[in-house]
Amino acid sequence: GNYRDGEKYGTWVIRFDNGKLNFKGDFVDGRAQGKHKYYHRNGSIKQIGKYKFGNKEGNWKTFDEEGNVTITIKYKRGVEVKIDGVKIKPESIDTEDLRDE
Repeated sequence: GNYRDGEKYGTWVIRFDNGKLNFKGDFVDGRAQGKHKYYHRNGSIKQIGKYKFGNKEGNWKTFDEEGNVTITIKYKRGVEVKIDGVKIKPESIDTEDLRDE
């Protein structure tokens, strides 16, 4: 990846020592932005999700090495609001701010 003014910028790619992808994602002014993908050593997807202004947003899915979804967590502004479709009560912010629009 690259830096701009001392902050991560653009697409970052990290590889395992075996040459396979470990991570791929974009950054703007040091903050994660857009789709990020994490991989198992065997090359299969480990986790996928999106960032918006540095915060996890929407559904993040985690997979086992065979490609099966093991957990789905929904985020709003970086806070977990659902785990596998079950609503959870966020404790760190006002839940009024997290209503579906």
